[in-house]
Amino acid sequence: MKKNEQIEQFFRHHAARKSSQERVESIRTRNGRLPIVAALNKAFDGAVAPEPETLKTLLATHSTDTLAYLTTTTIEHMSEDSFYFLPMAGHSTYFAHRIIIKSTADYDLSLDFIDPALLKKYKAQSKANLQQRGITFFGRETLSYFIHAGDMTISKWTHPKAITDLQGMRCQLQEQQTLTDGDVVHCQNNQTFMFDNASSSAVIMTLEIKRAMLPVSLIFSAADHTLRFQNPSNEADSRIQLCMAILTKLDYVKAIPTLKTFLDHPQHFIRWYAMQQILALDALEALSELADMATRDPHQEVRQAAKETLLMIQQQGYEHAC
Repeated sequence: MKKNEQIEQFFRHHAARKSSQERVESIRTRNGRLPIVAALNKAFDGAVAPEPETLKTLLATHSTDTLAYLTTTTIEHMSEDSFYFLPMAGHSTYFAHRIIIKSTADYDLSLDFIDPALLKKYKAQSKANLQQRGITFFGRETLSYFIHAGDMTISKWTHPKAITDLQGMRCQLQEQQTLTDGDVVHCQNNQTFMFDNASSSAVIMTLEIKRAMLPVSLIFSAADHTLRFQNPSNEADSRIQLCMAILTKLDYVKAIPTLKTFLDHPQHFIRWYAMQQILALDALEALSELADMATRDPHQEVRQAAKETLLMIQQQGYEHAC
């Protein structure tokens, strides 16, 4: 395999790596002092979360200046440093790229950039293979402010708000909507929306409210709208989740004892994710821990998810689970 000499030199040059890292850290600090971050921190400074209308106003007031600042500074730094990277890059998909501006215990603030051509290609592939596609509910209240809507059409979905009985749950299409610049899409934790099509590039500022968040996101089949998966939805713990997933893929026999150590993790998302990984490897290996989680876990939703999972395992006929 041919090596990239520029990258090889970068890794050998300690001073260059240190310079790039210092540049990234300085921008991270500056982003934490942006006017929109200060306004959000002030709004969340209290026992009660701010009203949605207050948050909508903050997004509308600061979104354009925030986008201009991030775009300008990123271009400047990339022109000066070939290895500069955004200090809080989020998850990217086939047609979208997300930049996390600020993440706190109360909220995540991000920018999403949507490529219309790639979105069109993705949707065409999805229609041809609906069985492999999903509709995801992340378990958080979100406000999405469309800075540049790009004539975006979205479909809004919902599922039953109470998740006391996961078995047989279905999601439902509420409506389709074509958006214009300045529109806000407000989703409760049992609502979501899907990008359908756009005529030009779209830029969206999204605020995810993390107070009273659920420990799992729900993924429904795009084919028949039935519940298929439950996943953690805490972005702050994605690296730990990735490491656990890698352990699972490498050697499941050796991974299970390590994964079990995370069942006592202080973050409830991590506890439930670790349990999911163990169950995927060998359900019988974690039945006692699953039963214990269903009755003793400190978080109500984790207990409920564990209880429903244990019930589904029992109904599949495992004698050891009965």
